[in-house]
Amino acid sequence: MQDRVEWLTATSFRIGGRLDTAVQVGGINVFPERVRQVILAHPDVREAAVRPMAAHEGQRLKAFIVPAPGAELSALREDIARWLGSRLSAPEQPKAFNFGTSLPVNETGKACDWPISDA
Repeated sequence: MQDRVEWLTATSFRIGGRLDTAVQVGGINVFPERVRQVILAHPDVREAAVRPMAAHEGQRLKAFIVPAPGAELSALREDIARWLGSRLSAPEQPKAFNFGTSLPVNETGKACDWPISDA
């Protein structure tokens, strides 16, 4: 079974989410962790996070990238889409990229979502 199941009674249950961490993008199963690993393979990337866009942002993946020390940010911005385009299928390719000095975390230090930026 691909889903977490919470049994409520002997004959009824509630679906609790996927066990395999896949998300649907355009009707295709996509694995954000696989996409993250491809991004991390880029020589100018130190860290990355990949997740589905929030409902109001769209229906694709987005990525937050921390450049490696000494990486040229403007060059990385231009290169990353080409890099991913040659390594990932269309549904796997993030459609929005954010860049920063560290991955976004909440007040307790846990990984959190981030808004899509225009920069």
